[in-house]
Amino acid sequence: MERLRFRFLLTKELAGNKPEDKICSLLSYFKKNKKYFCPTCNVVQLTRQQIADMTGLRVETVIRSIRRLQDTGKLQIEKGKVFY
Repeated sequence: MERLRFRFLLTKELAGNKPEDKICSLLSYFKKNKKYFCPTCNVVQLTRQQIADMTGLRVETVIRSIRRLQDTGKLQIEKGKVFY
C-alpha cells in the first residue's frame, strides 16, 4: 500500500514540473515519512544517483537543481551532504 502511495505521488508530481519541484516534492515526502533522513540533523541519506533514478532525471540535472535550491535557500549543502 505504501509503495502505491509513493507511485501515485511520483506520477502526480513528475508529470510536468520543473526539476527543482520534483526534487523538493520527493524530499518532502521522504521527510514526512521519516525515510532516508537522519532524525537528528535532517541530512538526506540518498545519493544524487538515487534521487535521479527516483525522479527520472539525469544526475547532472539533479546536481544543477540542488545547487539552485541551495541558492534559493530551500536546502543546504555542507561538505557534500545535503540538508533539507
